[in-house]
Amino acid sequence: NQEAQSVALSDSTLIFSEAGVTVQLTAKSVDLEGYPVAGDTVTWSTSDVGVATVSSTGLVTSVATGTADITATSGSASATASVTVTQWSSISAGVFHTCSKLGEGAYCWGENLSGQLGDAATSSYRSVATHVVGPPNTWQSVSARYDHSCGYAPSGEGYCWGENSRGQIGNGDTTDVSVPTAMAGTGSWGSISAGWYHSCGVTPSGEGYCWGENPQGQLGNGDSIDVWTPTPVGGGHTWASISAGGNFSCGVTTSGNAYCWGYNYWRQLGDGTRTNRSVPTAVSGGHTWASIAAGNRYHTCGVTTSGDGYCWGRNSYGQVGDGATSNRLTPMLISGEHVWESISTGGYHACGLTVGGGAYCWGRDNYGQLGNGLALDSRVPIKIFMPS
Repeated sequence: NQEAQSVALSDSTLIFSEAGVTVQLTAKSVDLEGYPVAGDTVTWSTSDVGVATVSSTGLVTSVATGTADITATSGSASATASVTVTQWSSISAGVFHTCSKLGEGAYCWGENLSGQLGDAATSSYRSVATHVVGPPNTWQSVSARYDHSCGYAPSGEGYCWGENSRGQIGNGDTTDVSVPTAMAGTGSWGSISAGWYHSCGVTPSGEGYCWGENPQGQLGNGDSIDVWTPTPVGGGHTWASISAGGNFSCGVTTSGNAYCWGYNYWRQLGDGTRTNRSVPTAVSGGHTWASIAAGNRYHTCGVTTSGDGYCWGRNSYGQVGDGATSNRLTPMLISGEHVWESISTGGYHACGLTVGGGAYCWGRDNYGQLGNGLALDSRVPIKIFMPS
């Protein structure tokens, strides 16, 4: 009689991004001489049914976040596959690519001609989530914008990858990189935002830095010269966050004041003028801000500490959300009696989540980016349509 001496599994590591997903495992038993064991019976077991279950045929189903081992046993021989069930914890939509955190790892997908997916390649694109290679192997946050991405590790080290023609990677040169590359000089980060051809970040102590392209003053350091390593943002403010947009930047201080700087032709700095600013300039209105988002294409939105939503700047397609299409020099209250949790700016549209869990978008809808099923521009927030 043949006796199984070893068991080989079709996969030794399974990673699930949500509950209720199934993967079929298969097991092959071989004898001492390496021949398949005829008529062998394999039994399956899981170390934690609260994380993943397995059927008598090896069908694994994710149940809830956590880790478990799936074991296939034949006689005295066995083999184990590790199972991790995790979830997406954040997502950042760029112009032609997207990055997100899955558990402690980072994944990107979309265009990759400049290596902005961070997978050590420069393929034309990836249509599925692709693992960002380490180090680091764990991420606190990731940010995508145009042709580069940035992020930082739980220990605070900052990295960028992708296009580097204007020094937006922050490593001191202008060579594109296809893997996460450490930024020069600043140590620990509390947030990092990838912009069009520049990047910005805030340290845990509230110091603001920007680097990369600077002809419009988008680095906020008082001049218009490109800088290839993180350079301090002027003004002496203590920052809670900084958002790098399309040739301009905006930030919120720890006291809730909002400032913008850089390109201002479309009034996106919100200071009531069309004058470019090379240092942080106060956003008009006297509001106390919780967050602010600088857009790809020259409009800006923010949420106050009381949940009011405002947008300003370019408004050709209603992306300010105030019911009009006139460009706005100062923050305009978004139409509707919504209490906002967060607002994100795109190219010519914006989207937001309300405190009650509602999801709305407004502005241009030529590619269905408002998600309402109409493919019609909207000058006011319209609820995202969920098919039954």
